[in-house]
Amino acid sequence: QPIGKRRLIDMSASDPSDDRQIEQSRNDDTNITFGTKSFVVPTARVVGLYSNANTRRRKFIATLIPQTSAFRRDDNAIIVMPMDPKIPRIRIKTRIDQESLINKRLLVDIDTWNLDSMYPSGHYVKTIGDVGDLDTEINCLLIEHGIDLSPFSASALACLPHVSYDEPWIITDDEIHRRRDLRGSCRIFSVDPPGCQDIDDAMHTRVLDNGDIEVD
Repeated sequence: QPIGKRRLIDMSASDPSDDRQIEQSRNDDTNITFGTKSFVVPTARVVGLYSNANTRRRKFIATLIPQTSAFRRDDNAIIVMPMDPKIPRIRIKTRIDQESLINKRLLVDIDTWNLDSMYPSGHYVKTIGDVGDLDTEINCLLIEHGIDLSPFSASALACLPHVSYDEPWIITDDEIHRRRDLRGSCRIFSVDPPGCQDIDDAMHTRVLDNGDIEVD
């Protein structure tokens, strides 16, 4: 029987004339009395988590917690702290040198959670990079939010024009005729940082007839 747990109780079923003084029996924690009316409160406990085989399991970004020899019970086990604060610490079994995992962002997976253990057990997948590195932290955020980082397929890359160092891509005349050409009337530039792969923040400037400069 659950002890010390709060339960949601429907007060609307009681008579408004009652003083609604709740008397709870110590012997039967599920029987609750409202005045002269008695209700049975359903109680339950979690015995397991159902996992659909077709559901893609989530992996977690975590960082190694250094352990002293006084608290180490297993030389092959390490404790990692997930980036997501809702996830508990995870015990990982690995033969990789623990010194090489310090100050690294790790990708780990949870396998089991024994009833007598404070932490779930999992395994090491790979190292993402150094803690504090910009590219590493960006990749960790993308992984945590389930954004696919896999490379484009061969069929998708085949749709792109052929580009090489000797033969750079140049827009064709047909493409120019199908577009509105603003290269002569406006100075257009991007405000995206160098190395950005999705240039979607752009501005333009032009000098108006009255001498003002339009920025849009």
